[in-house]
Amino acid sequence: MLLFLMEQRDLRSTELVDIFGSQSAVENILNGKTQIDRSSAELLGQLFHVDSMLFSRA
Repeated sequence: MLLFLMEQRDLRSTELVDIFGSQSAVENILNGKTQIDRSSAELLGQLFHVDSMLFSRA
């Protein structure tokens, strides 16, 4: 879902560093190595104007 929303908004991974803290954390999220935590999901929900639950795997 995150990759789709990024593509729709023409966002690059570097633009998510403020949410995840570092470029390596962004890459880990995008590669599925790390799950998105609740606070990051909330920020992503605000950024993309969607429910934060879209980013939850639970």
